Amino acid sequence: NIIAVPDKMKIFRIYAGGGPSVHFATPVLDQEMVEDVLKDIIEESNGDINQLASALNRDSQALKPIVEKIIEGLTVPKFGMHIDAGIMIKLPVIPLGFYVDGKFMIPFGDFNEDAGLKGYGLLFNGGVSFGL
Repeated sequence: NIIAVPDKMKIFRIYAGGGPSVHFATPVLDQEMVEDVLKDIIEESNGDINQLASALNRDSQALKPIVEKIIEGLTVPKFGMHIDAGIMIKLPVIPLGFYVDGKFMIPFGDFNEDAGLKGYGLLFNGGVSFGL
């Protein structure tokens, strides 16, 4: 708490803090991912788009590795930190309070290097808290 008034009952609070964060992000379907997953089929087509389309139509499972690559990427954690600030109002005796806060997310590295997604951002929360 930065400010809590009145001192004993803390009905109104302004607070701030920070800490570590772990995020999971859906990989972006981009050219590099498709080329990496389908490189054998692309090489067999020798740059002929009609031959590539024909090869993909013949093999109904050809695009399945792309979906698998996206699902695999969902399980890769991205680490970072956040800075948080907000306000809370909680009346004495009543176990409910109300809060509004904002977080600034700071990732340690790109979420998706090929797509250039950095992952910095603001997150705003509001809600009801329960406490005795």
